[in-house]
Amino acid sequence: MEKNLKTSLSYITRGGAATSAMHTMTEGATLIAYAQLLGAGNIVFGLLNSIPYLGNLFHLFAAWLLTHGFSAKRISIWTTMISRPFYLFIALLVFCPNESVALTLLALFLATSHFLGCIAGGCWQPWMKSLIPIKIMGRFFAERFRWMQITKIICTLAVAEFIRHIKMLNDSYEIYAYSCLFIFAFVIGLYGAYTFFRVKDSPLPDISKQLSFFQKICLTFKDKSFRLLLFSLSSINFVYTFIYPFVTVFMLNQLKISLPTILYLTLISQLSYVLIIKKFGQIGDKWGIEKVLSLSLILTLCITLGFIFLNHTKLNQIHTFILLGIFHIMVGFATAGFNLGLNNASLQYIPNKMTMIYLSVNSVLKSVAGASGALLAGIALTISTVFSKILSPKTAIVEQISWTLFFVLCIILIAIALLLLCHLTLHLKLAKKEGS
Repeated sequence: MEKNLKTSLSYITRGGAATSAMHTMTEGATLIAYAQLLGAGNIVFGLLNSIPYLGNLFHLFAAWLLTHGFSAKRISIWTTMISRPFYLFIALLVFCPNESVALTLLALFLATSHFLGCIAGGCWQPWMKSLIPIKIMGRFFAERFRWMQITKIICTLAVAEFIRHIKMLNDSYEIYAYSCLFIFAFVIGLYGAYTFFRVKDSPLPDISKQLSFFQKICLTFKDKSFRLLLFSLSSINFVYTFIYPFVTVFMLNQLKISLPTILYLTLISQLSYVLIIKKFGQIGDKWGIEKVLSLSLILTLCITLGFIFLNHTKLNQIHTFILLGIFHIMVGFATAGFNLGLNNASLQYIPNKMTMIYLSVNSVLKSVAGASGALLAGIALTISTVFSKILSPKTAIVEQISWTLFFVLCIILIAIALLLLCHLTLHLKLAKKEGS
């Protein structure tokens, strides 16, 4: 491997770890807690959670820039650099005296940062596709994801301890602790942007300028291989967001597991993620990344069947925790496979011609599928509860039946995703034989 490429890969991994640390400090529970202390309600929480999905629409704008001759590296660097100070602005909202103004600015700053970040991401993907050799892509991204997850675990524990110590000093200082986390994220984010400077540029393939941008987007859907890839990856992303967010809801509401216990179980899944992802990278390089996605779907099927068993079986506390521990090891394995598979399948199987257009369309539709999965899962669970009340008036039985119906629906969706993936795999094999 040439020295410049080796140095670039090292900085790509460092940048990924920095980005993981930044997001851990500014998203999820941290963001919700900070917004709550600023006076946010459920509507604001919903808006904040929808911003990352809306941001992926800006991948199309990134593709438009690339088709007009702009450098992928330069756009990635400048949009990333411009996006970082908004975390500093969010940190300073703690001093804003007006609650409504503070929440409005929070949403505005967060959205601007995410949208700029998505433009950077939309340029970063084709840049990486042209830079990283296909033969090492699986192992490289597995290693990168592994370090990102290790960073996430360390930062999660550090943030929890930091908040706990601040609250022990004085509860009124808690909001300033969250503000400090956004400042730390700003500094780490700047380092992440700096790593882009150290990654070598890689020219993207020229694309025809005879067609308009809209015509180029339409052209991608005429590619049968891409259509199958799109349907398969979107269905897998849909399944992932449909099932996994509601695993926590099931444990809290139906199994009555406490939140601290769930956090420890989450830590188990994160550790199993770190342990398996390197192996998945090797499997992806040797046997094809679709094998990794198949394994993740089969693991998800086993987890779903396991939760149906827990829903209908009365076990003592120790046996329940043992089973939940095993299931969360499997959750970590499946999540590692989904993250690596969805990323590498996009990069490996999308054609080199019009790369940026294909990747942008793929990112947008996968994001729509992911957002739809989370939304429709909530609706499905509500409908199953209503249907269960018709079958039985007893509250305990209603909840049991509603969760069973929900998990049965999950199994059907997993089966559909597996069928689409098998169809894609067969098509790719036939295309490879015809090509050779």
